[in-house]
Amino acid sequence: MEHSTLITPTNFKGNFSTTSPPTNGTLVDKYSGEVIAFVTGSKIGMIVGIIIAIIIVIVILVCIRQAYKGLKEAKERALTKLGALIKREENVELPDAAPDMELSAVQPASTDKKKLEHLGKIKFSLAYDEELSELRVKVYYCEGLPMKFVGGTVYTYVEVEMFPFHRMTANKPRTKYIRNEFNPVFDDEVRIKILKEEVDDQKMYLHVCDYNQISTRDLIGSYKLELDDVSFKSKAKETIYEGDLRWIDSVRGAERGDILISMRYFGRDSEVTVKIKECKGLRPFPGKVSCNSYVKLHLVRGSKIITSKKTKVVKKNLEPKFEQELKFTVEEDLLDEVNLVIHVKDRPLIGRKRLIGELCIGCQGVGQALAQWQLMVEKEVVMWHQLELLNIVPGKTDLQTTMATLHGWESTSEDSESEEEDGMFTGLLPSGLFPSDHKPAKKPKKPKISKKQSKL
Repeated sequence: MEHSTLITPTNFKGNFSTTSPPTNGTLVDKYSGEVIAFVTGSKIGMIVGIIIAIIIVIVILVCIRQAYKGLKEAKERALTKLGALIKREENVELPDAAPDMELSAVQPASTDKKKLEHLGKIKFSLAYDEELSELRVKVYYCEGLPMKFVGGTVYTYVEVEMFPFHRMTANKPRTKYIRNEFNPVFDDEVRIKILKEEVDDQKMYLHVCDYNQISTRDLIGSYKLELDDVSFKSKAKETIYEGDLRWIDSVRGAERGDILISMRYFGRDSEVTVKIKECKGLRPFPGKVSCNSYVKLHLVRGSKIITSKKTKVVKKNLEPKFEQELKFTVEEDLLDEVNLVIHVKDRPLIGRKRLIGELCIGCQGVGQALAQWQLMVEKEVVMWHQLELLNIVPGKTDLQTTMATLHGWESTSEDSESEEEDGMFTGLLPSGLFPSDHKPAKKPKKPKISKKQSKL
């Protein structure tokens, strides 16, 4: 017997839809269809569509125009810079000579020269003529010099500097120029008027330099010789030396860097305008690779600080560019009584400020510092100065005594009298800056002290 099952319908409460929920795609299709129908189905829709299309076209054209304008301005700026560079190169004057060849060796930058071991060699001789009181330096040749390729003529020469004797002049004696040579042969003699008693206190530096389209004094390398170790032969006979060139950061030995300063005195306003341009070769303190440097200037009269000003801080830079102008009020009759004490300092994030180097420009200045102070009355004067450690405390240090010790000889009452007759600055400036009818007095001879006596 078969059993049958009867299925009866069941009533479910609730509303159920058989259609799936709308998605983003269906919504876009729906609304885009409605927009197309609206635009194509009526005049108003067509007008709205045309307006929207015009707006889109205008926006695209404006963007294209702005992009083209930006490219054109960038091109004009590049051409302007190129023209300025070409004009600057044309203004560099070199002696008239056609190059015999193109130099292929490349001279490294000054920062890289310190790492190089081979900068070439130099051969020279020394002799002292006691009758003429002359030190004779004869430079024979240099070999293996790195040169700079400039696509033109390069001239090599040797500059002879004695410290502290040449501290008081900006023009150092030099040899003749040799053109386009890696191994220049000079066979040229330089004569320096100096007393025999002063020779032993000097350090001699022979700087081998390039004169090219980039710079009139591009240092290649230097040779250092302590003259107190030299035994001069009788009858002005030569003693020959030969050695390797090395990179020397500072002739003074302090290696504290250099500072570029522009100065101008305006008599009508009784105002000295000092522009601190930049520093180069600043030496970081031990354990640091950089410094946060700034320059502080003190206008000092005797033991009194008249005013003090300082520049902004340039962070993490050993060659900071300040380009900052500072003004000091100085009456014209006080120019022979005041000095500018310039301190370059490091201001670390943690700890106290530390002195990097200092300089004194003014009536008690020496060499170029004194020359700039005198020449600024007539026009703006821009000069590089080497930073040193002079231990000057503004308002307390006696500048006259401190700066006098840098001259290389002791002053006497006879010198003071001759300075009053010939002028305070006679003999301290490069020859030709301030012509005078009077001949400067000879320097007094210092009694020579043996090494045994000095120890006692």
